[in-house]
Amino acid sequence: MKIAIQGIEGSFHHEAAEILAEPDELVLSCQKTFSDVFNAVASGEADFGLTAIENNLHGSINAVYRLLDEYDVWVVRDVRMQITIALLRMGLCDHLMLIAMGNMIIIS
Repeated sequence: MKIAIQGIEGSFHHEAAEILAEPDELVLSCQKTFSDVFNAVASGEADFGLTAIENNLHGSINAVYRLLDEYDVWVVRDVRMQITIALLRMGLCDHLMLIAMGNMIIIS
């Protein structure tokens, strides 16, 4: 199963793809933008596209909602992920931990 993601291997999109597909069946198509993900699905380059639709730090990702309206694709599945990001500073100081929940959808 070829899944187009926005980003690179090792990204949160990649992690979500591994949740949705069997590891031995997953083939990633890494794209630079959300629009590129939708183009990969529309052109048949990828079987599915996977994009974030919202996160707790920034809310809804409006560009993805616009692309859902623009392209002839369907949301076929979703995955919710708890994403923990730690921001650390070198030396003797406090550290800050941010916890974000992310919703991602897979389109076809």
